Amino acid sequence: MEDRYYVVPRHVGYNVLPNTPLFSRLLRYASRIPARVAIEDAHAELQKTHLDLLTDVLALRHTILDTLDDATRMALQRREEVYMAVSAAGGYEYAVAILAVLALGAAAVPMTPALPVEEAIYFTDKSRSVLVLASSANMETCHALEQCITSTSNPQFRVVPIGPSISSPPLGIGNIVISSDRALEENAPAFVIFTSGTTGKPKGAVMRRSYVFDCALSIADHYRLTEDDVILHLLPVHHATGVGINLFPFLVSGACIEFRSGGFDEAWTWKRWKEGATQPSRRLTFFSAVPTMWMRLRRYYQRHLHKLNPDELAPYIAGARQFRAYIMRQRILQRYGATEFGAIFKMCLEDRGTPEGSVGELVTGIDVKLSKGNEGEILVKSPHMFMKYLDDPEGTEKAHDKDGYFKTGDLARREGNYYFILGRESLDIIKSGGYKISALDIERELLSLPYVAEAVIIGVPDKEFGQRVAALLSLQEDDLNMNFAGKQPSTGGSLTIDGLRRDLRRRLAGYKLPTLLRVVSGELPKTATGKVQKKTLGPHFFPEDWRNCSDIQKWEPNTERSIDWTMKILAADYSGSVVRDAMSSSIPKSLKGGLRPLERKSRCLVSTQKDLCEANRTIWDAFIDRSGVLAALFAQAAHAIFASSLRERRRYLYWRHTPQRTLVHTSNAKMSSENDTQIKMSCDNCKKGFKWNGQTVGKETKLNKVNAYVTGDSKDAAILIITDIFGWTLPNIRLIADHYAKEANATVYVPDLFDGEVVDPEALSNPEKQKNFDLMAFLGRHNKEARWPEIKEHAQTLKSQYKKVAAIGFCYGGWACFKLAADPSLIDAISTAHPSMLEKSEIEQAKVPVQILAPENDFAYTPELKQATFDLLPKTGVQWEYVYFPGLTHGFAARGDPNDPKQKAGLERAKRSAVNFFNEFLH
Repeated sequence: MEDRYYVVPRHVGYNVLPNTPLFSRLLRYASRIPARVAIEDAHAELQKTHLDLLTDVLALRHTILDTLDDATRMALQRREEVYMAVSAAGGYEYAVAILAVLALGAAAVPMTPALPVEEAIYFTDKSRSVLVLASSANMETCHALEQCITSTSNPQFRVVPIGPSISSPPLGIGNIVISSDRALEENAPAFVIFTSGTTGKPKGAVMRRSYVFDCALSIADHYRLTEDDVILHLLPVHHATGVGINLFPFLVSGACIEFRSGGFDEAWTWKRWKEGATQPSRRLTFFSAVPTMWMRLRRYYQRHLHKLNPDELAPYIAGARQFRAYIMRQRILQRYGATEFGAIFKMCLEDRGTPEGSVGELVTGIDVKLSKGNEGEILVKSPHMFMKYLDDPEGTEKAHDKDGYFKTGDLARREGNYYFILGRESLDIIKSGGYKISALDIERELLSLPYVAEAVIIGVPDKEFGQRVAALLSLQEDDLNMNFAGKQPSTGGSLTIDGLRRDLRRRLAGYKLPTLLRVVSGELPKTATGKVQKKTLGPHFFPEDWRNCSDIQKWEPNTERSIDWTMKILAADYSGSVVRDAMSSSIPKSLKGGLRPLERKSRCLVSTQKDLCEANRTIWDAFIDRSGVLAALFAQAAHAIFASSLRERRRYLYWRHTPQRTLVHTSNAKMSSENDTQIKMSCDNCKKGFKWNGQTVGKETKLNKVNAYVTGDSKDAAILIITDIFGWTLPNIRLIADHYAKEANATVYVPDLFDGEVVDPEALSNPEKQKNFDLMAFLGRHNKEARWPEIKEHAQTLKSQYKKVAAIGFCYGGWACFKLAADPSLIDAISTAHPSMLEKSEIEQAKVPVQILAPENDFAYTPELKQATFDLLPKTGVQWEYVYFPGLTHGFAARGDPNDPKQKAGLERAKRSAVNFFNEFLH
């Protein structure tokens, strides 16, 4: 027998919604008691429940049907393709209009209200829209559009205002039903998203009806959305993210969507975040933004909020922390997707093992291949792919290969299960000097520099190299900018291409370093959706006559020349075997050939300045793993290490004989009396600081028969402080312990870690006592092997007495905290400020949450160790937090000057950060 649908009357009417999973679910949400807010519109000052929403959808659908001509109504009844434009900003009117179109069985074509009439005509004609639904704010433009369309292509075209259907008297929940007719076809058109036109004129990608429910449901499942979630929706609603990520997944989850349309207002957004933290009824759980928004939020914080006193600032900071706890303290992750096929690579929110620069693993159910095996163009088959390009069958066919895979035009490589995006072949792959260079790789490293706000890498045509690597940058605010090229921008320094290349050298191979630089004031130009258009920015900022442009800095390679490299003297006269061992095991194969003469203790010549820099860097990498440098200094009676001066190309060999310390200059291998080198300064920095004044409230007692300062009265949570060399009697540490006890509601223990040996705190400010104190001898007596058993025993004791135990280590205590972190049976979380004696192997063993309080300048927690932290901690899977303190140095958190405003602000912020960390993981 035929489906009864063909033999019984159609089940339609004013109060009848179509038989689709989306409307069935929305109606169930409308029946909830008490009713929940589905849509909030900040501009219109509206809050609407699901019942309000469906009532207004039905009213607007009725108005649309009354407006349509008979031919279009018949086409809808036959379930043919019908398209309707929607010209509205994100808000309640937009949501009602989109759902009304879907309730008709038609396909919605959203258009930004910012479109000029000429462009709106293109979208309308391309989609063959039969009408346009216009928001109250956009009626004038839509009437102009109506006049143009009716006089040229469609006399029946009409404008339908959305506003009059809004706020209709709510229907009773029993008065709204779902049609008993056959469900609307999930493969039929439901939504049209015009691509951004990055590589040509915008194309209308038609999305199937499954896009608004099944695809949305998969995203909702990935983000674990619930009815309790609230998203602050500030993105445009005519492109994929604003619709496919921020709208439909939250609708199908029964969550609340709070719209605020119009231009992005960072001041309003910070205030709204603050409301969410201070008023439980106004809380937010999700916020999604393009990079431009994040940049403006940061800039507003720099310009305004950071100047507030701590009490005024605290609610704003809490506002930024109100979003899902499990998405905080994680590095910003990259995503990859496109209008035509959605997101095909994803990372779970708790996945911290994703390699740096990767967009994650393949989504289950998606078929992806790379054109050349493990590298090449991304080719996709996805159940959520677009249906076709509007009115462009030839373009639709050409977009696929012979096997039916969509050709993305983007290049990627696969390492194991992880994918790395190399960029768009036509724009992001630069061919320079025989190399194929990914612009995205360079942009990623540029954005990691503290003074860079925005970065775009462009391939500029060049006769010699084919293309030059050109960097277009905007910089962070001067008042919070970090040092670069040895200068502070606020004191007259400016970014140079030499300084930029120097800062990138540790991160990028030489051939990837920019050779052209242009710095713009303010923001880089962008599209309405916040995208940077390289296709137009390149010729604009780097024109054909770029060599004559004074705003563009150029770097040119030096001519070839021989350089007498007298490393052989050191290799012959000092630890030659160490050099050979280091080279044979550590130097990359590509550079080994040029360094073999050094292994034979003979003269080593390099042909160019570039070769010299590469060779020097390789020697440095191979021979000085800085985490090992400190261990060698502290544990060995005599050991050779290299120390590099940041402002000179000289290198020093630091040779320590107990009790004598000497410096050897590599150019002549003679004894030098220069005492201002980095290593010498490093030793002295451990002894310097300021003793704080204040009244302590704890008591001296015993912990495992060892003297200890104890403060606080918590029965559930304890904090173990592992001190710097000044030990348990230093007033500073005791005052910090009192603060933690009070603010983190914990009992805090500060044991004697140095077997009764006390470093006179007067040495902090007394140069004579500093001089007489032999730090190396002290550290030799209290090396890791000697002190670790006792520290471990303290942790075991506290763990047996308290539900949760955390540890924090200052300077010397840093390494011990990380060793504790390798065993969750000893500790629940660790924090460390300017850690010393830390090794990479200790970082990668962490198994509990980690916090690092890192000053900008630190001889012990070096840039190499910081980079190792960023590389290794994400792979451990633990939650971790890196707190950066610009302009401060090693020791600031425990021995900073409380009378210096900058140092005081830093040490107070360090205390607050630690307390917040302890409160999260101890309670």
